[in-house]
Amino acid sequence: MKKFGSNWLVLIGAIVVGGLAFLAAIAVGNAQKPSTVSVLAATRDLNVGDVIQTTDLTTANVYKDASTSYYIAADQQATLVGGWVAIPILSGQPIARQNIIASAGVGERLSASLAKWGADYRLFTIPLDATNIVSPAIDAFMPGDLVGVTMAISQQPQEPSTPTPTPGGPVAESTPASISISPMNQSQANADNRIYPPLAADLFPGGLRVIATYGKSTAIEAAPTAASGGTSSMYQTSSSGVSQPTYIIVLVPQDKVEELSFALMSSDKVYISLMAVGSNTPTTSFSYWDLEDLLKSQRDQVLGGGQK
Repeated sequence: MKKFGSNWLVLIGAIVVGGLAFLAAIAVGNAQKPSTVSVLAATRDLNVGDVIQTTDLTTANVYKDASTSYYIAADQQATLVGGWVAIPILSGQPIARQNIIASAGVGERLSASLAKWGADYRLFTIPLDATNIVSPAIDAFMPGDLVGVTMAISQQPQEPSTPTPTPGGPVAESTPASISISPMNQSQANADNRIYPPLAADLFPGGLRVIATYGKSTAIEAAPTAASGGTSSMYQTSSSGVSQPTYIIVLVPQDKVEELSFALMSSDKVYISLMAVGSNTPTTSFSYWDLEDLLKSQRDQVLGGGQK
């Protein structure tokens, strides 16, 4: 009977020792396993040129190592929404900084954003610090924003005052032929005669899409930390006090590039405005005489339909 009891004690002891050994092995394994960090991942396949929405993002845990800094931390989701995909991302794949064009991105591939539109578009630089440009501060713009470009001209350039000589002597004066205008076209002719400075015109009622911004007061970069003694594993926000040029890169139709270039150069003021939704309908522009008519109309309303 004693022998049977001692066998039970030996068995129980062996089980206890085995259990402790198993727990110790698990503890050693967990201690040797690298820690993990939470990063952003794609919920669906994202193609080049896609605009990132909140529903496109989820989180995933990856082991913390030297390559962790290439991924975007889960707490930086807000900096990705509205950005553009520069390199295709598969569903469930952690999002690397080189995959997107956004404030959390590093090494933007601007030309990648053209893949969705092809040869009919190009990327155009608008310098926000030019003397004739009025716009919000550069920090107000993000990739994916829609902006409008409105030019204002105060005076029309004057033609040369000296007549250009023609071969063969002076040209005989001729009496211009009278042109009759039908009543149906008279209003159109009157409107055309009033389109000269001072005037303002919205060049892109549909808006221009912002692809990238440069010159922000803050930037995302890998910054050294005292704890690591070198480059940190996660990107941090740093600020630079050095004055630098500020400009935005916008997507412009190929046939509108010269128009935009000339407007930026010759306009007295160019207003860059943020838009919610664009319009497919061109604007009629707005001249001084339109403003005069508007003020007269408002005056008539206040004075009782113009009655004295």
